Amino acid sequence: MKGKIKIKRLEVKKGMYLRDKDFHGNSGWTLASKWFWNQVKERVGEVVKAEMRINTKDIPYLILYTTTDVKVCLYGLNAGYGGTGPQAAVEILSEAGFNPKRAKETVFNNETFVLRRRPKGVAQYV
Repeated sequence: MKGKIKIKRLEVKKGMYLRDKDFHGNSGWTLASKWFWNQVKERVGEVVKAEMRINTKDIPYLILYTTTDVKVCLYGLNAGYGGTGPQAAVEILSEAGFNPKRAKETVFNNETFVLRRRPKGVAQYV
């Protein structure tokens, strides 16, 4: 993949905005987004929010928000049906700590959405 060297040297810092297409040069390619996620997931912090958006050019993308204020933007994922892009979105959301059943239901039935989860170790109020 084109961006391997850039990612190996990447120092992830609080507040960064990481866009997959800046590293591999592709937009809208599911495998490239999955590759990018696998390269950075251990370095960005715990994911606590996921938001599927559609930009002004009708291009969907997923933003993952972390406890370290890092945002990971994946342009090869989409939602609203059961295809390859949405299936990859469900896989990544599940890896990121979201309930797999809820992720699948949300992704397959909505073109845009927001999912939130509590960070590990944060008590739930009764």
